[in-house]
Amino acid sequence: MPKTSSVKTKKTQPKNRTGRKYVCGTCGLAVTVDRDCGCVEACELICCDKTMRPGK
Repeated sequence: MPKTSSVKTKKTQPKNRTGRKYVCGTCGLAVTVDRDCGCVEACELICCDKTMRPGK
């Protein structure tokens, strides 16, 4: 019988949270997050082949 690991991993919060705004530095497109995707890993928003930066 294979040995299983007893190491627990801590889930991290998604990077994109509801209400956060992101802006494309190239074309100026603005995005507001309405709903979290639920991914364990952080997700990136891409526009014009670049990662969107947090906006105001």
